[in-house]
Amino acid sequence: MLDDRERAMLLDIENHLLAEDPGWSTAFSTYAWRARRQRTFELAFHAVGSVVFAALALLMVVAQAPGPAVFFAAVAVLLVWLVRRLRRTPLVGAAPGTAGAPPPGRT
Repeated sequence: MLDDRERAMLLDIENHLLAEDPGWSTAFSTYAWRARRQRTFELAFHAVGSVVFAALALLMVVAQAPGPAVFFAAVAVLLVWLVRRLRRTPLVGAAPGTAGAPPPGRT
């Protein structure tokens, strides 16, 4: 935790940086926005893929084709595992409490 003097110095440094280069702070928020958008796309892609492969596995079971059914089921399980892994992986540079960031108290 910063004391009052250190907090004032940090605020002064931030103000000097923003005065010298106003676009400096927006570069970080733009990166975080792009990272969240990419994460959302990856999660959606894997979720849709797992539903499609699960449906194909069910179709193969109904068609009495055990080989392809096992294959499609394995791919669906792999995609579900990837979705769970993506949801647990923190975004690089994400602020605590935002999507993709580790919960407070965990490092």
